[in-house]
Amino acid sequence: MLRWSIFVSTSVLFGIGVLTDAQTKQNPGNTFVIEDISTNLGYLRDENILLGFVAVGDWAATRRHSWNLWAAMTAPSKSVWNGQRVPIWLTWYSVTEVYEPGPKPPKDRDLALYYHRPIQAILSNPEGKSPSSSLFAFVKYNRAAAEFVWQNKYHLRRTLDDLQARFDKDNRPIDERTIKPFPRQAIATKPVFWLVKNSKSPQSQRGLTVLPYWDPKYPAPAGGVTPDHRTWTKCVAIDPDRRYPEGSVQEVVHDGRKITAKVVYLDRFYSITLRDKVEVAAVKTMALQLSGSGGEQERMITDPNNVPEIGDAVILLAMHVTTKEIDNWTFQTYWWLPDANDPTFGYDRPSTVKGVWRNYVMCNAWSPESPRLPDGGYHVCFNPYLETDLGPTKPYVLDGKNMPADPMAGTRSNCMNCHNRAGYPAFSSAPGSANMGQVANDGFRPPNDPYFSKMTKTDLFWSIPLHAGK
Repeated sequence: MLRWSIFVSTSVLFGIGVLTDAQTKQNPGNTFVIEDISTNLGYLRDENILLGFVAVGDWAATRRHSWNLWAAMTAPSKSVWNGQRVPIWLTWYSVTEVYEPGPKPPKDRDLALYYHRPIQAILSNPEGKSPSSSLFAFVKYNRAAAEFVWQNKYHLRRTLDDLQARFDKDNRPIDERTIKPFPRQAIATKPVFWLVKNSKSPQSQRGLTVLPYWDPKYPAPAGGVTPDHRTWTKCVAIDPDRRYPEGSVQEVVHDGRKITAKVVYLDRFYSITLRDKVEVAAVKTMALQLSGSGGEQERMITDPNNVPEIGDAVILLAMHVTTKEIDNWTFQTYWWLPDANDPTFGYDRPSTVKGVWRNYVMCNAWSPESPRLPDGGYHVCFNPYLETDLGPTKPYVLDGKNMPADPMAGTRSNCMNCHNRAGYPAFSSAPGSANMGQVANDGFRPPNDPYFSKMTKTDLFWSIPLHAGK
């Protein structure tokens, strides 16, 4: 079985996975090798073609490409773990593998799932009290992205410090204050997970686990707080053992309130089952660490009295995906909805997307401005499990301007606009520090923007300045 071990760093990273020799012998059929996605579905199309879609506003074409990317990433890999063939993206390097000091992992390493608090939550609420910081999440790099970081030593903070010092000494023009660009083959992902109780557990609700989900029609929460899964009133009840008719309505408790929720089965999600005491202990330790750092335990699991147990499942809720197919990267984000054919986010899913992966919807952002909203505003694309609670609840200063509190700002954000701010140093009190926690969907930011005058741009990658080690 898989052995899960916990690593805690200043960026609140939690690592999972090293297989022991004894466990390997128990599972001789297990294989785990990093694998690249197929190019058969249009991945790595000519950059000029992709930019042409943006130039003429062919947003349907950008969505087709984003869907086919999803199909290619989620296709079955050659790797098998505990009898389950894993998707290609799960074979990629975790952010901890990429940025931890020491020898780098081989292609044929043991399965490693590294969970950490979503970095947006850390930045928007460094005290650790952001609800979405309780969601399991981790960043994964494909082979091209990981090897690029290692080859250029961007996993080391001293490399970034040296660049920063050189740019300052040479009085380098703002547009030249940047790391090298990633190769066009580079891909990075950020999955988000939720814990589902096994149906035999007394901690479940008559065998059910409640999952709240986002509805764009939700009003702003009262009291000036940010919207998060505790404020969402619509829920489903996950039934892992099919005890109830699918679609039947059951009474459950969410955030201390009795509500009704439709039953959905576990096979509507991509899931990973906790199979032994070692795995359970690791997840339990992680829950305690989060609870100790910010009172997050009750938000990590459905009920504050729940603890992970053998037979529980971790389900995939959402995933950010970015590719370097164009200079400013393509950005697309996927998440689970009960109505997989939602008329806004899931209406055009092609047949190339197979199996359980058809239960996820998508929006993309290949421009920080377009397609414009009906009122002329900039394009909005966010993941409800990562960004709804990013809006600042207190006034703040952005680019020298006094900005008002705006708890709903996360629901009007744009993936590309956020990543366009990435630079080193990040999220510090030093003047000129990049700060992703300041959410503002304010359009295109050119490479020579004064915002970058005291930093080193990191090719729209936040994980470099936020995870680079000593």
